[in-house]
Amino acid sequence: MDNSKWTNRWYDKDPTVSLAVSILRSAASDNQDLVAEFIVKRVLDYGINPPHKVESFLDMFKMRWYDENKNLSRAFEYLKEAPQNIQQEIAIEMIDYIYKLDGSLNDELP
Repeated sequence: MDNSKWTNRWYDKDPTVSLAVSILRSAASDNQDLVAEFIVKRVLDYGINPPHKVESFLDMFKMRWYDENKNLSRAFEYLKEAPQNIQQEIAIEMIDYIYKLDGSLNDELP
């Protein structure tokens, strides 16, 4: 039985996107909201208009770490719809933006 679809998250398909999401997860919640707005804006800037997702029964269980934050959940749905090369570009911009917003993350660097 192939369990890869259960173990691989959409953002783990690319190391840059995975890193950006990981860094964002460690950011302050206020900054997560700002980055969520940034993601949506950048995806729309590329002319990508993701379909509005209808909340499913399973969404009510909030299975992913970012589902607790509606803005972040929406932003990731937008980013997930973007082609991989655009995901990578936005991920690099996200990392830069997060570090500008959340100086406390710099304290964790070696």
